[in-house]
Amino acid sequence: MKKYFKYCIKRILNIKEKNNWCLGYFKLNKNFSLKNKHLINKINNASIFKPPSDQFWADPFLFNYKKKKYIFFEKFYKRQNKGVISVCELKQNKLINFKDVLVKPYHLSYPMLFKYKKKLFLIPESYQAKKVEIYQSSNFPYIWKKKFFLFENEITCDPTIFKYKNSLWIFINKTKKNLLDLNRKLFLYKIEDDFKKLTPHHKNPVVTSYDGGRNAGNLIKLKNKTFRPGQKNIKGIYGYGINFYEIKKLNLKEFKEKKVSSISAKNLRKCYGIHHFSKIKRECVFDINLA
Repeated sequence: MKKYFKYCIKRILNIKEKNNWCLGYFKLNKNFSLKNKHLINKINNASIFKPPSDQFWADPFLFNYKKKKYIFFEKFYKRQNKGVISVCELKQNKLINFKDVLVKPYHLSYPMLFKYKKKLFLIPESYQAKKVEIYQSSNFPYIWKKKFFLFENEITCDPTIFKYKNSLWIFINKTKKNLLDLNRKLFLYKIEDDFKKLTPHHKNPVVTSYDGGRNAGNLIKLKNKTFRPGQKNIKGIYGYGINFYEIKKLNLKEFKEKKVSSISAKNLRKCYGIHHFSKIKRECVFDINLA
């Protein structure tokens, strides 16, 4: 009731919020690169989809299935002060057929999708539950059944699963107590034995910085190279921008990456920030906090 009362007061007084997160979409051309100028131009001219005033939309992941394009994303209900996992279809540059597919008593966001042994899985952020829950599709894209969980009794966020040189890995942000550490401490694990074994990287946490430490979407394959997007949570602003890093070396003993580009609110038109980027083939989705 208290949260709802605060929401109503803001609406009555017309107080401008800085949580105006929307979804964006653009197509790539053959010469696309992650260079700053190219990215900024694409984002500034992208299609922007705005939510109803009592919501914000963030953390979009694009997924192609049977010749249809779907976007899974966090739908945050401002009145309830809680996120759920929702999906919509992208068709002719419009979003249609919205549906909430995962609703829990606790907050959900960052709906990472991946395919493993010809099965489809969804792994959302569920840090309030103190475990990482993994769901398997039983009727894509709307019905998901919980299969197992990882990192029990740990505070984690933004789990990102990816394949690198025939091995399966997971990047994940973790903290023991201070929630701000979720924005800077990045851990890396090798996944083995059908998710029954997680081997920690010898240098965990592999990143400890507010400038790029938090996951910002699925890893990007581009011209036989692998890139990691990481949030720029600097200047006291959450979601101020995104850095892109090329992974130069990755095994259980070594992890090396090099920053290749960076975009932030100062580069973009009338916005407070951008903190998520997802690419599949020649299409990209992102979120943007409009001013």
